[in-house]
Amino acid sequence: MDKELYRKVILEHQLLRPKDISNNTTEDVIKKLTYIQIDSLNIVNRAHHHTLWNRVDRYNLDSLNALIKEKKIFEYWSHAASYLPMDDYKYALVQMNALKHEKNPYVKDANPKDVSYVLDKIKNEGALKARDFKSTSKDEGSWWNWKPYKNALEKLFMEGNLMASRRDGMEKVYDLKSRVLADGVETTEATLNEYASYLIDSTMKSHGVATLEQIVHLRGKAHIKKEVQNILIEKVHSGSIEKHILNEKHALFCVKGMLDVVTVDTQDYLKILSPFDNAVIHRGKLKNIFDFDYKIECYTPKDKRVYGYFCLPILFNDAFVARVDCKAHRKEGILEVIHLHFEEVIVDMDIFALLFSQEMKKYALFNACHRIDLKLVSPSKYLDTIKKELL
Repeated sequence: MDKELYRKVILEHQLLRPKDISNNTTEDVIKKLTYIQIDSLNIVNRAHHHTLWNRVDRYNLDSLNALIKEKKIFEYWSHAASYLPMDDYKYALVQMNALKHEKNPYVKDANPKDVSYVLDKIKNEGALKARDFKSTSKDEGSWWNWKPYKNALEKLFMEGNLMASRRDGMEKVYDLKSRVLADGVETTEATLNEYASYLIDSTMKSHGVATLEQIVHLRGKAHIKKEVQNILIEKVHSGSIEKHILNEKHALFCVKGMLDVVTVDTQDYLKILSPFDNAVIHRGKLKNIFDFDYKIECYTPKDKRVYGYFCLPILFNDAFVARVDCKAHRKEGILEVIHLHFEEVIVDMDIFALLFSQEMKKYALFNACHRIDLKLVSPSKYLDTIKKELL
């Protein structure tokens, strides 16, 4: 098998390859992808909205809160903070219950009195934000110096006693689990075997093919990874899953016959993706299957950045061929294209420029901008071709 086929399968499962008719709803996409990662960075429209915008026609920024209100999705931790299908709640219980008996890596220690006070206040007054609690902290300027009650809220949230009833911007609104959880949802924690099977099945559903490392990505404690390995071995032996050697270090797994069913190419396409998009979040997969070495540099010191603070991967006809560093100046209505940087791949530049222009104009509107300011293109020989279409 070749990488081109793997790429097509992955991108089709990720709902990124073109279809003649696209009727995906926000709920459909979350169910298909199994999670949408939440991120607070707002240089351009936030990652969770960007990921959905790429897959939902006329995506509405209010749809996530609406789905939480309708009890169709919930917010919790997948490999990171995410929106998840409500039907998958029992699998989130694995981590919720584990955190009740071990040190929580996501939350600073919370005073038991603060925890009790927070829970009672929400019981009596209804859904509340962290700012609704009086702080005893002297230093409120630091993102990491959380208020004592914020620690208590997050402890209760991560352990499953509280859930998010919505977000106001990026502010989480906390409420009792009984008020947010849908009726009839399975609340018995998944067994180890059930959880490992869920990781395999959900990854196959959303990616088509995957490595073991991708299946357990940031969720693979030793005993979970071992159980996933055992199940994969059993399924390969029974013939329900196929194993393909990707390279000397990695094997790919897929449902039997999956690689035989791939949509025939019908048109050229281009997508500007979020750094936290489901299709790119596993960097090892990008490097091994797409030959794309990608790293987000917002956490890298400025003098050591190569591509820019918030560089977005560009997908063009099943390959990542470029990355673009953007910043939305919303008050001025300008989307600044700080640097468009091409990889060392062969690209039909005329087709790329046309599709990039069309997509970037839509992306500007998505970011509440009506004008695009192109600053730099590398290699510079492509600048005029891009400008001709873009401006």
